[in-house]
Amino acid sequence: MKTHAIAAALSLSCIAAPALAADIEVEVDLRMLETRQGTAIVYEKLEKKAVRSCRQMTSRLPTHLRACEADLMEQFVEDLDHPMLTAHHRGKDAPLYASRG
Repeated sequence: MKTHAIAAALSLSCIAAPALAADIEVEVDLRMLETRQGTAIVYEKLEKKAVRSCRQMTSRLPTHLRACEADLMEQFVEDLDHPMLTAHHRGKDAPLYASRG
C-alpha cells in the first residue's frame, strides 16, 4: 500500500494565548486519489482530522474553529499537491489542468 504521511504545522494565532504551533500528521493512501470516489473519502478523512485537531487546540468559538479548520484543510491540500484533491477542495469535478472553453 502506497501511503503518504502529511504533516501540517498549525499556527493558532486566533486564540487568546500566544500563538501555538502543532504538527498534525495524517496518512493517506495515494491510490485513493485516482478516482473521484476515493478522493472524496480522503477529503472526508482530512476534514475529520482538521475538526478534531482544531477542537483540541483552539477556543470553541465557532469563528475560531471555522478559521482553524479552513486553514488546516488548505495546508493538507497544498501539502499533498494532487490535482484530484485540489479540484475536489475547490468544488470542481475535473482536475485543474482540464479547462473548459
